[in-house]
Amino acid sequence: MEIIDFSCNVNPLGPPKGLLERIDLEKVVSSYPDHTNKMAIESLSSRYSLPQENLAVGGGSTEFFFTIPNAFNIGTGIVIAPTFWEYETSLKYANKKVRHFRTYAENRFQIDFEKLRELLSTANKKGFTHTLYLCQPNNPTSTLTDPEEIIKLCQEFPSDRFIVDETYLLFRQDYDTLSLMKEASESNNLIVITSFSKFFNVPGIRIGMCCSNRENIEAIRKHQIPYGVNTLAQALIPYLLESHEFISNSREFMENERGRVYQLVKESPHLYPYEPQANFILVEIKNKDGNSTDLVDYLRKNGMIVRDGSEFLGLGNQYLRFSIRNSEENNLLLSAIGSYYNSKVRPS
Repeated sequence: MEIIDFSCNVNPLGPPKGLLERIDLEKVVSSYPDHTNKMAIESLSSRYSLPQENLAVGGGSTEFFFTIPNAFNIGTGIVIAPTFWEYETSLKYANKKVRHFRTYAENRFQIDFEKLRELLSTANKKGFTHTLYLCQPNNPTSTLTDPEEIIKLCQEFPSDRFIVDETYLLFRQDYDTLSLMKEASESNNLIVITSFSKFFNVPGIRIGMCCSNRENIEAIRKHQIPYGVNTLAQALIPYLLESHEFISNSREFMENERGRVYQLVKESPHLYPYEPQANFILVEIKNKDGNSTDLVDYLRKNGMIVRDGSEFLGLGNQYLRFSIRNSEENNLLLSAIGSYYNSKVRPS
């Protein structure tokens, strides 16, 4: 049975066609990586119109998450809940304290900035330093935070640090408007991290990017593993950034398909969808006696993998998250969910 993986948030249109044909594979695999990542950083600098000293390249975003706690005085890491698991895991791996800041369904999982400011203010009065991790848009809730609110926090709490993960922002047509790359390059307490794995569908190659002011980037580079970015990743970065048609088509497709799937789920008598801002959608089971684990198991038996809400701190077994794939696969998933609930209806 063929398995369709809706748990993995990669671009259903990628990777770009003919990507590996543009490089000399034999030369790439027989050469040591450039430990300075010079060519990759030059390409990123040109694409984002930012100085090279403000950019670093890593083995996926994961390298930066696990490097930053050792590169800086993190203090206490504030992790939004629910959110991506690597933030908390990397902090605990470095023996840092973690504090959760909850978002709630009644507020559509949006951040309550008034309460967040209270938390940061209390911490400052006690002389603590906080580092806030923010996924933009957030995984798994697919919510988008106003970038102006993030900038205000950076300005109001200059002794705290703010880590913004823009991995899923790449899927949006308004990426250039929403991205805080430029602001991060000029800031001493804002760091923006992006992974190319999801958008370009190259997770096996591991390509991540980090942006901040020169001092922060220098501190991060000092803690990176030498030769951590392999030669293939270094060679592909310029071509990925030049894939303008692929980038445009991917964003247009996701904009349309995301809206279509959202409308279809809204019509379901069994599911309540939270409007998605990324390439995945969070849905809640309307029947409080229902159980997402049973639905996830049913879908798995029918060749479809989705994420159970019980896997995320701050959700539970009333929720599930699935990625937006191509139209045919999305239709199959929604049809299978309908079949699951139809099987629950007993004939009179």
